[in-house]
Amino acid sequence: MKKITLFLFLCLISISCDTSSYYYESGVQNVGLNFKSGKWLLTGIDAPNEINGELTALVLNKFKRHLHERLDYVYDVKGIMLPKKTPLNPTKSNLAAIKKGTGYDYLINVKASGISDGNSVDISNGKGKENEYSSYIVVEVYDLNNLEIIYSRRENGLKKFDKKINKGNMSKLSNKMIIRAFEYIWKNLRKTSIK
Repeated sequence: MKKITLFLFLCLISISCDTSSYYYESGVQNVGLNFKSGKWLLTGIDAPNEINGELTALVLNKFKRHLHERLDYVYDVKGIMLPKKTPLNPTKSNLAAIKKGTGYDYLINVKASGISDGNSVDISNGKGKENEYSSYIVVEVYDLNNLEIIYSRRENGLKKFDKKINKGNMSKLSNKMIIRAFEYIWKNLRKTSIK
């Protein structure tokens, strides 16, 4: 019994010492959305290639739960005039052009990024060497009728290690952090929005 207890205790310590932390940066508006009306368009998601498909499927799935057939994905719609990826925080003139080119009421824009191996940060403070790896995701929603941003939230994932990790493991970690960060954003949206 002592061996099992000791084993479980060691597993708990190793897991708790190796967790990522997440924090958000509030954007222009962080209140929530009204999912009850309007036509919605999801732009092409700007994310690392190795996670783009998984992240796109996740974002589409989550938003479709509330918007159903009122949500379209830019790559599935023919005959609209819109770049496949929209920069974050576009100007009013950009939003007016998007409205004119698409005819949609709302635009969902998602951007995610992970820090690559060459960009690890040495945050040593005299106590030993530590490397910090981070990823982030930003979700913005624009009201194309009023030409304004109505929701913006950035969620950051942060992981610290005693030593550098290899590129393959870091890429997997970065992708997991992006997915988890989106889940935090979605939890906030689900809690604060009108469904």
